[in-house]
Amino acid sequence: MKKLITLLLVLTGCVMTASATKTIYVQNNCLWPQMRSWQWGGSTGAEQYMFIDSDVKVTTITVEGETYYTVTLDDTNQTHFIIDKNYDSGNEKTVDLAISSVKDGSFYYLTFKEETSGTKYYNLTEKPVYTYNFSVDKADGVTLSNIYLWKGSTELLGTYPGASFTGGDYTYRTYTDRGEINVQFNQGKSNPQTVDLTANQGNNKYYISTMTTDGGQAVKTNTSGYATAVSTGHLDITSGIAYVAEDKGTWAQAHNVTGIKYGNPFLIKGTASTTYCFGYGSGADLPCTNAFKAGTGGNLASVTGGKYNYILNGNTFKAANGQKVGENKAYLQLSAQVPATGESRVLRFDGEDETTGIEAVDVNPETVKEGAREYYNLNGQRVMNPSKGLYIVNGKKVIIK
Repeated sequence: MKKLITLLLVLTGCVMTASATKTIYVQNNCLWPQMRSWQWGGSTGAEQYMFIDSDVKVTTITVEGETYYTVTLDDTNQTHFIIDKNYDSGNEKTVDLAISSVKDGSFYYLTFKEETSGTKYYNLTEKPVYTYNFSVDKADGVTLSNIYLWKGSTELLGTYPGASFTGGDYTYRTYTDRGEINVQFNQGKSNPQTVDLTANQGNNKYYISTMTTDGGQAVKTNTSGYATAVSTGHLDITSGIAYVAEDKGTWAQAHNVTGIKYGNPFLIKGTASTTYCFGYGSGADLPCTNAFKAGTGGNLASVTGGKYNYILNGNTFKAANGQKVGENKAYLQLSAQVPATGESRVLRFDGEDETTGIEAVDVNPETVKEGAREYYNLNGQRVMNPSKGLYIVNGKKVIIK
């Protein structure tokens, strides 16, 4: 028994060390006919040939016509790495570079450092590269053939209609800090296309639901006349249709907007089962801190970061309970929990009071105190056989589904 206990203690003390890797991109700007990368540290070493001969397969990345070689560094057992001219000569090399000193995902080129005893030493110097990642989710029936990028009058991906693109992911890299650029996903020169979208460095996610000649975003309401969406560009919107929300604690004030910037979530209030198309334009700044949040495509808990999440369901906002919220959809986040009685509207529109708007929860008659079974409509008339709708029961508003 004593041996068994000792064995258990030893096993529970074992810790598996995860591999920590970095990927960097190195340019052979010295035009070395051969180039080798190798790592060392501890008792083992690792070699990765980058530019030896046609038999060595190394991943490359091109930035504005210049090639970079992919170097993967693993600091599990190695702490340093070396890049030298070739395997045999050893007379030109970078030396003693700590893996911890380079940044994951960065681009580097060789710079001359010094010459000692006939050996030339080089350093790696970071070269700023600005990256725009595009991720496109297409609705059924939408086809794409090209992605076209421009800034002012400058074409960034060649002449229109740009680079070949069918959907999914695309990355554009440049040495110039271009800030916000324009992007267009199109079907060729003579076909309809989306126009005047914008993109910034980092990740840019779009949902392409329609391809129209003027460009724009289409949003379809549900059977109750509501829908949530996330703007795929700077939108100009007809008054009285789109809203953002201002957190008021247990409820939110819905403010009408006639323009909205790219990437902002919003709510549509309109005719049931109707598709609304909004043109791309200048957009507008939000009138408040927006309580609508963009979905991530993952499951949404009822509470995140100490705030309470509600998802549109028909004409109500129901407490989230692990449902998925698409990246092109939005949910409502409040700083306080809505009362379970449903006594007030969780979303009140401009110019309306708490008796109008959208309820926060569905309350069935079974949740009301036993004996309170007299139903009244909003006109104060008693209803003997209530069907679906909103009623007053025991002084409280109740929705029968």
